Amino acid sequence: MLALWIILGIFLFILVLLLIPVTLQADTQPIGRRGHLVLGYAFFRFDLEKLAEQSKNKKKAVSGQPKPKKEKGEEEKKNPPQIRKMLQIVLDFISSAAPPCAMVLRHVAVRRLQVSITVLEEDAQQTAVQYGRVCAFCGGALAVLENFLNVKHADIRVTPDFSRDGAQEKGEAHASVKISLLPIIALAGGVQALVRFLCKYMRRSREEKPPAPKAATKPEPGAPGAAGPAA
Repeated sequence: MLALWIILGIFLFILVLLLIPVTLQADTQPIGRRGHLVLGYAFFRFDLEKLAEQSKNKKKAVSGQPKPKKEKGEEEKKNPPQIRKMLQIVLDFISSAAPPCAMVLRHVAVRRLQVSITVLEEDAQQTAVQYGRVCAFCGGALAVLENFLNVKHADIRVTPDFSRDGAQEKGEAHASVKISLLPIIALAGGVQALVRFLCKYMRRSREEKPPAPKAATKPEPGAPGAAGPAA
């Protein structure tokens, strides 16, 4: 009985972990300033830009060392049938993963979407024309985004600036977005994609497998085609 309670507790703990949303927050800054890309889960925060810089530094340190030269005999030629088979496997996986990916995207929640754009051109007339174009583009882009994702809050502000000289300065744009996804949804999508791919791969393997040759059967004595006993 105690073992059953322990298993039940572990199951509930894993379920709680899968129900904690994973968040991704991105902040873009004007040119010349550094943005932010932070991945969060529960109480943990990971700055992806710093991790990318550290990996780049490690790659540079490794690339500075001389690489051992490979002999010509070690290079193997690729077999065209194997390439076609691998390409077919990749296409099968993409076609199998498309519906689960669409399901996962529908459950991605955009918690916050803030966009601030300042339109500034050379003169007031061009600024007004560009302002209308930017407003139309932002409205259409938001409508398309709402068709694929669950947008909770969106705040898009486009401001024309007629007070400055556009010949010397240009407009600025700033965006901040925060999205979240439950790990259990991503896990369900991954399992569904894997099952669909395995079913398709096994079905294709059965279709491509050559039929087994039929064994030759000996005619029974007394049959029409059987030879009689020697005299």
